[in-house]
Amino acid sequence: MGVTKQQISLGKNLVEAIKHLRYEHVERVMWIDALCINQADEKEKETQIPLMGHIYTAARRVVAWLGPEFPNTKLAFRSLEYLGRQLEWASGHFIPLPGATKHRWYSKVEELPFEEDVWTAFYEVYSLDWFQRLWVLQEIQLGESNAVLTSEPDI
Repeated sequence: MGVTKQQISLGKNLVEAIKHLRYEHVERVMWIDALCINQADEKEKETQIPLMGHIYTAARRVVAWLGPEFPNTKLAFRSLEYLGRQLEWASGHFIPLPGATKHRWYSKVEELPFEEDVWTAFYEVYSLDWFQRLWVLQEIQLGESNAVLTSEPDI
């Protein structure tokens, strides 16, 4: 069976994502559900959507591109990385990681160490369209440790 070429209309966000995520000198294979599943065909979607969990679990890497960077992107992600370096979830409870300075940031006992600009950056990131999509948690969760949220190219 041969490959049939056809044109497809892409949304602006998808075009930007492909441009930012492609490698210049190396082939990169990407599963893009908006392209791989005919979004106008309800019958096809009914058969393909149940397979999504397997696709994300089997993926070598799951990259969720959030859109182009904006001024506070780096601040938001740096601050989230800081929190992520404080604790680990193990055996049903949080344990501080070596070098942690905020052992109980997740509780009301300890205030989060952020100024207003960091909270504004968090708000801007979580206001992005990507977080309004139904499948976001499934995509990232099923990707486990290979999942990446980014607004930067070359991931």
